[in-house]
Amino acid sequence: MKINQKKNQLDTFDQKLNNFESQVNASLSNKKNIKPDKSDNPWLFACRAGVEIVSALIVGLVIGYGLDYWLSTKPIFILIFSVLGMVTAIFNIWHLVKPDDIRLK
Repeated sequence: MKINQKKNQLDTFDQKLNNFESQVNASLSNKKNIKPDKSDNPWLFACRAGVEIVSALIVGLVIGYGLDYWLSTKPIFILIFSVLGMVTAIFNIWHLVKPDDIRLK
């Protein structure tokens, strides 16, 4: 008797799980059909690329200046973090141009 009850419980759970999986898969397929909000407008791409470069450089400069001010050093940290900001900007542009081709392993 108990074995049949357990089997019925498992069957019910299995059915609920299958229903949930089908709902999730249906919602995922609906999301794939929605076109992402990316435009082929070159002006938008140029503006975003410019913002990526400028913002990364500004963040690097601010961090470098803050460390130089805090530690009372010469502009060594400004130089280091401005270079790191430019490297970050390059990687951001790289992700912007070829997001599907970049795979970190």
